Amino acid sequence: TQALLSGVDFSRYKVLSLCGNNLRTNGRTDIPDLIAANPALVVLNLGGNMLNDEDAVLIAQSLGRNTHLRKLNVGNNHIRER
Repeated sequence: TQALLSGVDFSRYKVLSLCGNNLRTNGRTDIPDLIAANPALVVLNLGGNMLNDEDAVLIAQSLGRNTHLRKLNVGNNHIRER
């Protein structure tokens, strides 16, 4: 994930789809950090990856610091309903 997100200026994007890339974080916080940085993203599609329950918790926590994101897709990952 780090290589995928590094060096990209997300302030220029409103919609970002990373779906179906088999992304896994391996304990890294790149995705939650991106969300918490509050870029101009309005839609973020993370569906169809390898995100897990721990990733879901970190992503949920990062949403509290984001005022732009209106749609987040995390379907078809390895996240279990609690």
